Amino acid sequence: MRRLLCVILFICILVSLTACGGKPQEETAAGFKPSLDTSTSCSITVVGSYDNFEALEAEFDKFNEIYPNVQLSYVKLDDYNNVLGTTLESNDKPNIFFSYTWMMGNEKYASVCAHMEELSDPALALDIDCIRPGLINHDAEGRVLLAPVFSRTYGMLVNNDLFEKEGLSVPTTRTELMAVCEEFKNKGYASPMMGYSLKSNTSTFMNTIAYPLFVATLAENPEALELANELDPAAGEYTRPALEAVEQLIQNGCIDLAECDKIEDNYTKVILRFFEGDVPMMICPADTVSGTKKRESQSEAFSSAPFSYTFAPIPLTEDGGYFIDSPSVEFSVNICEQGLQ
Repeated sequence: MRRLLCVILFICILVSLTACGGKPQEETAAGFKPSLDTSTSCSITVVGSYDNFEALEAEFDKFNEIYPNVQLSYVKLDDYNNVLGTTLESNDKPNIFFSYTWMMGNEKYASVCAHMEELSDPALALDIDCIRPGLINHDAEGRVLLAPVFSRTYGMLVNNDLFEKEGLSVPTTRTELMAVCEEFKNKGYASPMMGYSLKSNTSTFMNTIAYPLFVATLAENPEALELANELDPAAGEYTRPALEAVEQLIQNGCIDLAECDKIEDNYTKVILRFFEGDVPMMICPADTVSGTKKRESQSEAFSSAPFSYTFAPIPLTEDGGYFIDSPSVEFSVNICEQGLQ
């Protein structure tokens, strides 16, 4: 059972490879050879905080092609951070669970960390070298207790057909982005860029647009990073470029907050609004993009008038957009699961 859990974890890691710059998923999956009896029969439960985790469902399907007799299920826990420790020791304890680097060294999550299987244990023969090193976290003892599943990938869904229809090119620099938005505005598009705004507090825009820029500013200014690590209020000044970028997009009419306010969530509603076909660029994280394929058939507008779309970085500098080399979601195996000792 211990080995099987780590096998499924490896399959799940493939979710991260496409988004995180590893080997193409098809190539990696094709090279995978099962080391356990493929007739193995058991049930494995994964718990997390996501309402939807469709990328994981896709990996479950691939896993069952190899191990057809293994029952896989995903369960969302309410109040995840507060109930996880208790859940890991309950009668219905899960086999695999969402984990985060900020849990490490935090006394509140000591019981959670105590349940994390050491994935770097040579006895497991788990190949973690297929993951980009920057995404792998080691604890103070050098152990790997968490496996990255998603990176912090932010960007925008692009309606390629609209760009082609209007004779425009997908922007790759900040100057091009502002010019393209102006062109779309002149052609009658109310909001060239849209996204979930949570009633005008621009939360999504802060996370998706401002956060990567702020991280880049910290990376480029060692003194700013030092202030931030010391929780010095002076570090707040370094958020200015990021906040100004969001403000410029709104003031220049690239983003109409009134239109964004009509979107009710940052997942299904964002996707279905994009599938209406009149939004050139929809701001969202890669997590949201994972649910697009399943919802194509759920959109009457898209079903009647399908179009080509891609996921692209938001070019907020003259060099393009920023990619943050860190995981947003990780998995750990519950070491105290019966049969693992």
